[in-house]
Amino acid sequence: MPNLACLIPARFGSTRLPGKPLALLGGKPLIARTIGRAEEAGIFSRVVVVSDHSGVLHEAKKAGAEVVLVDEPCASGTDRIAKALSWVEDDFIVNLQADEPFIAPSLLKALGDGIVHEGRDGLIYTSAAPILRWEEFEDQNRVKVVMDTQGRALYFSRSPIPCQQRTQDGPKRAFVHNGVYAMSRRTLELFSGLPPATLEEIERLEQLRALEHGFEFRVIVALTQGFGIDTPEDLQKAEAFLLCGQSSSL
Repeated sequence: MPNLACLIPARFGSTRLPGKPLALLGGKPLIARTIGRAEEAGIFSRVVVVSDHSGVLHEAKKAGAEVVLVDEPCASGTDRIAKALSWVEDDFIVNLQADEPFIAPSLLKALGDGIVHEGRDGLIYTSAAPILRWEEFEDQNRVKVVMDTQGRALYFSRSPIPCQQRTQDGPKRAFVHNGVYAMSRRTLELFSGLPPATLEEIERLEQLRALEHGFEFRVIVALTQGFGIDTPEDLQKAEAFLLCGQSSSL
């Protein structure tokens, strides 16, 4: 059985929320909560945090993760974890963002199972969830994805896609992208060897580098969204979400 590792890129200097991995959510660092969700999936040979900050690595070790210091500038989180591959021998990788403290362990398992059973080079498994509210559809902090009838991603954007007029029913065929990826080790190496693409630089979305170079994204549609935390306002909402005892699920 191929080995599957969870790698978590955790850059300290977030522009919109400085020190984000160490921000407290319910009295616990964000990075520790994300590690906990990965461990709950029960499928990973190891959970590894890759960061440019000693404080983040310290908290990650306390939470039970392995750690790798990559303190050189990286264009994206995927580029950061690619630089840690010499410390990780696993055949397949799940790239989980450090700001996903509510991601469903069942979703991580579905992504991992998919890539392990079909893991050819150039294939990436990812996830999305339906968008029901116009406010979220129009929010540039929420990345949207459009898919074909086979669940393959056609495009990712911060803009509201597919473009449509407001109705009382809510947006149609609208999905928010959950920023988690599963891929083979070779696919990760291929991705990191590519130069930044024009669409990636325009939209500020790393997945467009892979899409523009012909990689295939298979999208698993989850029942509920993840809860990525990008801003102080997101952190406040996450606190309320935690107090309500809610969690995301597949």
